[in-house]
Parts: sequence; C-alpha cells; structure tokens
Amino acid sequence: MSDADGAYYERLGVDPSASQAEIRRAYRQLARETHPDRNPNDPQAEARFRRVKEAYDVLGDPAKRARYDRQLRAQTGGAPAAVTASSIGETGCVTYYLPRVGIGLLATIAFFVLDAFEVWRADDPQMLWTAVAGVSVVVGGVAVLILRLFPDTSDDYAVRFSTDDVRVWNEQQMVLRLPWTAVVAIQFDGDTETLVLQVRPRAAAGLSASPPAIPRVDRTGDVVRVAINLAQTDVRRPALRRILQHVQAA
Repeated sequence: MSDADGAYYERLGVDPSASQAEIRRAYRQLARETHPDRNPNDPQAEARFRRVKEAYDVLGDPAKRARYDRQLRAQTGGAPAAVTASSIGETGCVTYYLPRVGIGLLATIAFFVLDAFEVWRADDPQMLWTAVAGVSVVVGGVAVLILRLFPDTSDDYAVRFSTDDVRVWNEQQMVLRLPWTAVVAIQFDGDTETLVLQVRPRAAAGLSASPPAIPRVDRTGDVVRVAINLAQTDVRRPALRRILQHVQAA
C-alpha cells in the first residue's frame, strides 16, 4: 500500500467515505471500461486496468482499507498531496496512427522501387541524386497531404493542483504557476467543467489566456478571474474536491 495520497480512491472515482458496496460498483464499472479486451487499439488500456485493480485490491478489503485510511490521514490529514488533470485527446487508430503508419509504408515502398530499378548502382551520380530527390519530393508531398487530411487534433495540456499552488501546462510548456495565497475565491462551473479562480491583480499581472487549458482571463476593475478548463480531462472529481476544500480551509 504505497499510494498514501488518496490515489486509490481517486482511481475508482469515489470519496473516502464511500461504502464497500459503492466501491464495489465503481470497480466493476471501471473494470469493464478499462479492460484490454474492450480496448484492443489502446496500448495504455492494460496499464489503466492494472491500476484500477490495484486500487480495488486494497479498498475492496475492509482490513486493508482501514490500514490505508490510517496511513492517508497520518500523511495528509485526509487531503491528497496533489491532483493532476491531464487532457484526454482523440487519438484513435483511424484518425491518428494509421495515417502515420501509411506514410512509413509509403517511404518503404519508394525505397524498394528505387532498388528494383537499380538506382543505387547507377554510374551517373547526377541520375542517382535526381531520382532520390524526385522520390523524396513525391513522398514528402503525399505525407504533407495525409497529415493535413488527418491532423493531430488532440489538446495536450495538464493542470496540477497541490496544497501549495496550481500549475498549468499547455503543449508541455508551463503557462501558469499560481500560489493559493494569491487566490481570493474559487468557483467551479459544473456545466462547463471550468474552475474559476479569483486572483489578486498583482499576482495576475501579465497573465493572459492560453487555450485550451486557460480559455479566458477576465479583468473587471480590481478583480481578475482566471478560468481553467477541466473538460475532457481524466481528473477525479472526489480528489479535486478534497484538495480544494483543504485549500479553502487553510
């Protein structure tokens, strides 16, 4: 039982106060959703399934759960040390992987075509380089066309909430690091899955919107509101709620 930050409850999407029956129902649902047999094209399915099963192996056993809860309370007082919300991109097999595999196959076929015509054995260097350049242009053009038709439309962003601050990354670049001492109020819009932080103006100086992670930064008088997009992320709401309650009570 090494996860003493509330991760087991987070993985199953239940509160620490959940009954054994609720934990069992949550596990059965997640086990069905994450089972590798139901996600044959997802290379991460097996790892997610193992994480869910690991959590249930502890929380599904009352004795193990009691020890885990004592360990959790001793380390964090009931609030997770940090919660990370990562975007869930649409990178399905047809829309993402197959086009890129096709480009690789096209390049391989072009190589064998050159080899079949014994271009590599040509005595004229100019002929060799002309053939290689021509094939490269054709393959490159087709590759650009395929990538335009099947672009990577997934939004790569992450939000990390800790007991000290909130950090936001867009395309692996940090665009926000805000200590909770600079936050005056916290609101969560359940309809849009948006967390709105009312921030002290000095702390928000120079801060601007960075979609999709930070869709807007509103400045009205001395009030600055920073919207953080949590839609389409894998954040577990119970864990997020506990850490925000911990921050507001501090």
